[in-house]
Amino acid sequence: MTQGEYVHIGGDIKPYVRDVAMGKHPHVEGWLQAAYYLETLPDSQFYLEKGAGMLRQFGRAGIFDDVKAPGMSKIYTKLLEAVQHVQNATNAKQLKWQSWLRLPAVPEPACW
Repeated sequence: MTQGEYVHIGGDIKPYVRDVAMGKHPHVEGWLQAAYYLETLPDSQFYLEKGAGMLRQFGRAGIFDDVKAPGMSKIYTKLLEAVQHVQNATNAKQLKWQSWLRLPAVPEPACW
């Protein structure tokens, strides 16, 4: 990867996993075995720097946890920077594209 293609997402996802187990994120419940992990794993495994290397589901959950708050999201910020770069490079007044993420509160002139 070149510089700018990677966004580090770290930290403790135990609060997010707990929210999933409580039904707050139904779009994640189907593939994240939240209740099982909360019952069987030590707290240290919920830190993405340690647990995500062994548990692919935690890496995925980290993405959803990051983008749930766009104003603080590292991924959202990087995507917005990329869209603005393309707009500036092409003098585009309006850029239309499709994303697999629903990103709220995108300033104009971007269209999602």
